[in-house]
Amino acid sequence: MKVWINGKLRRAELTTEHAASSYGRPVLVIEGEAFSPLDVVANGLCLAVASKAEREALAAAGYRLAPEPWGLRLRRVRLSARLTQAELAARCGLSQSEIARLESRLHPPSARMVTRLESALGKTLS
Repeated sequence: MKVWINGKLRRAELTTEHAASSYGRPVLVIEGEAFSPLDVVANGLCLAVASKAEREALAAAGYRLAPEPWGLRLRRVRLSARLTQAELAARCGLSQSEIARLESRLHPPSARMVTRLESALGKTLS
């Protein structure tokens, strides 16, 4: 699974194989650092990518990760397409600064703008 922490997309794992895990209770580990359910809330972690089984395991272990904000989803899809903000902007007929503003949004822009972005990326954002 992948999570957003401090504006960076990181791989995460729910495991009982970490020293911070006690009595067989799973702990969320990101780059070797263990996060309790309380740590997740305090650090504002957002779930970016996870399978249904991973989401269910997180919930069963008491983790409540915030959903991925719209702008971070746009950023993740742009990066997976290996595009810079400027390259995406050129494909959409926008400026780089407009893409940067879109990536900082919590909620999606107009349906027309979402369609333009999806067309340029070749992927859905919803």
